[in-house]
Amino acid sequence: MKANAMIQTTTVVILDRDLHQSEFLVQFLKEHDIPVQNSTVLEPLLPVPDDEMKRLYLLDYHTMTFEERDAVIRLFKSFNQHSHAIVFNVPSDASKRIVFYELGAFRVFDKSVNIVDVAENVAWWYQLVNARPESPNVLMQGQLAKMDFINLLWAIAKHQVNGILELSMKRNHGEIYFKDGQVIHAQVLTHQGLEALLHLSLWENAFFQFKPFDTRKLKATIQNTILAISIQVVELRLKLFHLQNQFQSEMSVVQLVNAGDLPLYNLN
Repeated sequence: MKANAMIQTTTVVILDRDLHQSEFLVQFLKEHDIPVQNSTVLEPLLPVPDDEMKRLYLLDYHTMTFEERDAVIRLFKSFNQHSHAIVFNVPSDASKRIVFYELGAFRVFDKSVNIVDVAENVAWWYQLVNARPESPNVLMQGQLAKMDFINLLWAIAKHQVNGILELSMKRNHGEIYFKDGQVIHAQVLTHQGLEALLHLSLWENAFFQFKPFDTRKLKATIQNTILAISIQVVELRLKLFHLQNQFQSEMSVVQLVNAGDLPLYNLN
């Protein structure tokens, strides 16, 4: 599905020395009407422009190994609120993925993730930041810091309504779909179904909005009851609690949860 034509406020910036790989990415994004620029070296990309253009930096790990470490760090530190980074082709060593999350990466993919999946993640991000206009009919909104995720699900279930629960973090966004008050679908990044729902359940500081939406014809990817979901969420939180003492930086765990990269810690 191609993205809609619009005033140019969003672009993807690729850093990749692999010409075959970068050519595929550029072609894929252009086929989806996504503006893109690419470079084989980091220098032309520095510093990150301080403007309101939304940029997603798609960074090949192997290419970054040819750059000065300080230059790579400078790139991440120069990101503003409109800049995001996806790092791909990272070795399977978990510590390397954690480092990039701590630098502020939006998503980190190791070598097991093929280039097509990486490209589809970028397309999803583009559609997300250029999403449909805000609905004026917001039925419920607030902060999960003040209302527990499980309590929020039960509150929506009580009213037996159809709609979308949107959860937003500084660098991420997810959606949970309800039919007659029951959860039937969820999506965050390219994850769907129960896996996505469990990722979203850990966003303790997310902003939420519940909006009416006709979900009657939407295919259900989740059949669990609210009670079953509540039990699974509690179990996942307990696993995460035990993990926090195993890593040098608690922020590593927090950022991985926000990014939905729970497989790194075998949490799903």
